Amino acid sequence: MMILPSFLSCCFTSGSAFVTKRFFHGRRHGAAAASSSSSSSTGSYQLKNKRPLFVDSDVGFDDILAISPLLNTKSNINANSTAYATSIPFISTVGGIQSCPDRSARFLQKIFPAAKVFPGRAQKPLDDKETPTWLLTFRNGLNGIMDSFDIGVVNSPRKDSSAEIAEFLKDYEDLGVDLMCLGPLTNIASWINDEHVFPLVQSKINHVWIMGGNIPGADDAEFNFAQDPRAVATVLGNEAMREKIRILPAQTCQKCAPSSTEWKELMEKGKNGTGIISKVLCATASWDDLKYDPMCAFSYAMPQSISYSKMHIEVNEETGLLSLSTAVEEDGYSTVKIIVDVTIDTEEGFLNWLSVGIDHDKPIIKLTS
Repeated sequence: MMILPSFLSCCFTSGSAFVTKRFFHGRRHGAAAASSSSSSSTGSYQLKNKRPLFVDSDVGFDDILAISPLLNTKSNINANSTAYATSIPFISTVGGIQSCPDRSARFLQKIFPAAKVFPGRAQKPLDDKETPTWLLTFRNGLNGIMDSFDIGVVNSPRKDSSAEIAEFLKDYEDLGVDLMCLGPLTNIASWINDEHVFPLVQSKINHVWIMGGNIPGADDAEFNFAQDPRAVATVLGNEAMREKIRILPAQTCQKCAPSSTEWKELMEKGKNGTGIISKVLCATASWDDLKYDPMCAFSYAMPQSISYSKMHIEVNEETGLLSLSTAVEEDGYSTVKIIVDVTIDTEEGFLNWLSVGIDHDKPIIKLTS
């Protein structure tokens, strides 16, 4: 077994206490290895002008807790901070945590009315025997929230958001918008495969922030990547996209955890609000349920508070697992930036950013139409 570089060694523990829901089958992950070919670098850059962001979401609890603070964070969280409210003009939905992108889109349109929300693609549905228990529990809880907004389930044809994304992108300047992917990469792969849409994706999108996958060496695929492994291979295997991509893997979210006391205090504060965040936290306030997508949103909003490693990776197209590639760059995958550390407790850390977002959670005026 290869030895982990020092900046990754704390990501894995044999017999880890985490039974991570983000891994599709809920298996424990054990000790893992990464090659010494990985190089460490800090994400200590500043974004002088925050670009508009569009979000691709599978609408889990953690998606809502990611998008809301991005919209809610007001001005600076301290005098030297670069964090401020993000413009999110466009959201697309994808199958994943929620199996019906059309219903998810109607829900997000109600809670985020300033954005244009369009339904995207779904994967082949699993039957109840194949669906993990944690996923069924998530869906039931989210169904309750959607029902409170009078968002019913309707039988709708499979949607493709390619036309909408092309219309959205065409008016932006080159490299004038960022993309955040909080669910399976099904939609993004379809845009890459569309000869009319991909030139716009390539020219208009600056950075792509992805919540998903694993640090190479893990033995179980993360949920988003496991849902559509071929889409992962399409996205990460595209030469024009790789330089744009920053991946936040599940292990980094597990490693970078606040104390249980800090988290409980923040959640109790959030439950007392009157906005969508309070509804989510009343349904689940578990760190294990909520940590993933908000940490990706924080990484985007506060890039000076993360560290990443450049890794030469390839994708298992059957499982979605990432591994280190031994192929030369011309014949395999080139390097992608994988986030390996996220600041939690400082003034510009994750907890403070999320706390500000919770403080500015907008009241829900009307639950039903």
